[in-house]
This record gives sequence, C-alpha cells and structure tokens, in this order.
Amino acid sequence: TETYNEAARAWQLVMAEMDSALAGSGGNNSGKARSAALSAFYGAQQRFYNTLLTAMQMPSILADMKAQLGKGNSILLQIVNTNEATLGRALASKATEENLDLENLDLSPKDALLQYVDNSFPTTKWEPVADADGNVRWEPVRDAQGNLVDDPAAVEAKLKLLDKLALLKMPSNPLEMVTDIFGAENVAEVTGRGKRIVNKVQKDGTTKRVLETNRGVAQRRVEADEFQEGKRRILVFSDAGGTGFSYHASRKAKNQQRRIHYLVQAGWRADQAVQGMGRSHRTDQASAPFYVLASTDIRGHQRFISTIARRLAELGALTGGERKAAERGLFTEENNLENDYAEDAVFKLFVDLRNGQVDGLDFQDVSRMLGYVKTTIDPETGELKTTNTLIGEGGTLNVDKVPSIQQFLNRVLVLEVAEQNHVFDAFMDRMRKRIANAKADGSYDPGTQTLK
Repeated sequence: TETYNEAARAWQLVMAEMDSALAGSGGNNSGKARSAALSAFYGAQQRFYNTLLTAMQMPSILADMKAQLGKGNSILLQIVNTNEATLGRALASKATEENLDLENLDLSPKDALLQYVDNSFPTTKWEPVADADGNVRWEPVRDAQGNLVDDPAAVEAKLKLLDKLALLKMPSNPLEMVTDIFGAENVAEVTGRGKRIVNKVQKDGTTKRVLETNRGVAQRRVEADEFQEGKRRILVFSDAGGTGFSYHASRKAKNQQRRIHYLVQAGWRADQAVQGMGRSHRTDQASAPFYVLASTDIRGHQRFISTIARRLAELGALTGGERKAAERGLFTEENNLENDYAEDAVFKLFVDLRNGQVDGLDFQDVSRMLGYVKTTIDPETGELKTTNTLIGEGGTLNVDKVPSIQQFLNRVLVLEVAEQNHVFDAFMDRMRKRIANAKADGSYDPGTQTLK
C-alpha cells in the first residue's frame, strides 16, 4: 500500500508541475496544447499502473506457485507485457560504461514515469497572437530559424522532477521475479522478447547476472517442448506464444500434470485472452486446467479487469449467442463497468460531489487530484487564475465535462489507496442502486439470454 501511495504521490506531483509549467509558459491557454499534454500524461500513467499492479500481484502468485508445484502440478503464466522496451532503454543507458553492471539495472515500472517526464513533459513557450479582427489565440513561440522555444522555468521544473523521481522504489519486472526465484533453467519462456537478464550459477558456486540474447522462435519452441516433456514445470507465455503452441496435459506428452493457469495480465483484447486460455485446455488431455484470475484489492485495478470482462461478454454474445459463453465463470456482472449503468453512476457521483452529498469527499479536492483543475494566464492582466473545468457558468456542474466511465476509471488510478477505494466505493454504491432500480421497474437489460 505504501509503495502504491508513493507512486500516486509521484504522479500527482508530476501533474501539479505539469499544470504549473503549462500555466507559466502559456500552454494552458491553448486548448490544443493542454489536450496534447494530458493525452501523453494519461497514456504513460496507464502503462505505468498496468505494469505496477501486475508486479504487485506477484508475491501472492509466487507463493501459490510454490504450493502448486509441491502438489505435483505444472504452472502456466499468461502475460501481455514483457517490458522488453524497458530492458532495451536500460541497456542503452549503460552502453557507454566499460563494465556493464547488470546487477543494478532498473527494470521496474518507474521507467514509464521517467520516460514520460524526459520525453513528453511540456516545456514549449506559448504567446498570445491577435488576428486582424482582434481575436486572440495562443501559439508556440519560435526562434528566427523556426525552432520551438522552451520556457526556462518549465525546463528547470522537468530536471528537478527527474532528480526526485529517480529515488522512487518500485517492484521489479514480473518476468524477472519468476526467473530469479525458480531459476531460468526451470522456466520455459515463450514470449516475443529477444533478450533477457538471468542469474547463472558460476563454476565457483557464485551467482552472476548475465544477458541472454538471440531468443528467437527456435529457442521458444525448444523450451515449450521441454515443458511438455516435464524438464521444466513452469512456462510463461505472452501473445507471441498464444498461437501455434499447445501447453495442455496431453496424453501424448510426458508431462501430464494438471496445469494451473494464471491469467496474470488479461490485456485489452478479449480474443487474445481467450486464445491464450485455450493453449492449456484442448482435446485429448489427461486433466483439465485450473484457471486463476490474478487481481489486487486496489479498486482502480478494476479498470483493467473491466475492459476484458466487457469484451469477453461481447465475444460470447457474438460467437455463441449467449453472453456468458466466453466468460467461463471468471467474471461477474460487476466486473464489467463499461455499460450504461456505470455511465449513469459516474454522472450521479459527480452531481452528488458537487452538492456535498458524498461523505468524506470534497468536490474541489477530487477534481484537482483527477486533473480537472487548471491554471491559466489572464491575457489582459498577466495574472494566474485557477479554474475547475467541471464547473460551468453560474457555478453549476457542466454536464458536458463530467468524465465518461472510461476516463473516470483511468484517472482514479492516481489516487492513494484509501482515497481511491473511497471514491470507487461511492461510485459502485451508485451503480448497484441504479441496477437495482432498473430491475425493480422492469427496465434492466441483462443482455442476450437463453430462455428455457
């Protein structure tokens, strides 16, 4: 919880500094500049939290894996991200060193945050430009050669942020956790990454971190075969290993142990999630797999579960004519938050927040933490003024600016755990009431159903 809170505080600091930089440079006065800055910010934030939450699941998963291996079962881990790009950047940053220190390479989710600040933090200076009719619009400042001019204060804020964020402590990459604990020689990896860092036992008995390269299709096939032969009892696969491979307890394979299949990362595509689950559940198998859906008790994690739950439900209705056909009992109705009832619940939540009807939550505080408060320059006086973008004329809630369910689920991740769970519980309470009312008045839409 403290690790997650530290990450949330870091993102809120970056958000505040971003708003301050955009205000000082005039960028907040341009809707185009602010929109571009927020798009890059929330894209990086989603990648960060997807990786962080996956890493935070691992201690429980690793403990359960040990127990399952002790019971004579074999393990499958289904993931989406291998973090190969993070490894590539980490290696590139050390490339100038004579002795490459693999022990101290940082492969944690922090990379997504640092990459955002380094490459996408807004530093461009903006200025008001009046047209022939006297209408003022804000444009980026360019020098005599046509190059964009940076705002010195924004550049300084960016450098200070990088220094602060470098001290963050984040959990390691999930793939490295598995190979470090169980040994790379015991883990078959069928992913698309071409290199990885593993621990190797030296002749003198010591352990050394080494870089394995050229992990192509042939290597993936060899390790998959070794899993089926029982030489390795753990197999990790991503989308690259989700088609063309079979990992089930085939009667023709030496390894007929029951497969314990962990859906560590559901991803964004329902067809790929189902395809991956089908690798362990096939015809002529000695035993059926046992599926384990990994999650955390951080409410915002529902954001990643919800997308795949909705798409699995849609896939089931499209392919089988029955909405639960593809869900396989892994998900419940409450896992699917991307529907009209959830949309109504978000709107009701913000209406109640504005009216002070949500215990323990302040409308202005929630708006600020979710990124709906901005600071702009008054073109006439040059003074800074702060506005809440959710408030319209007359101080009433601007209904057109209330976030959609997808935007709400994205932004709630930046709250610390206690605040996040409080906001999410308030939202869920309103969604349940909305569904209950719909069922009571006969308007509830349960989707395609089979009537008997």
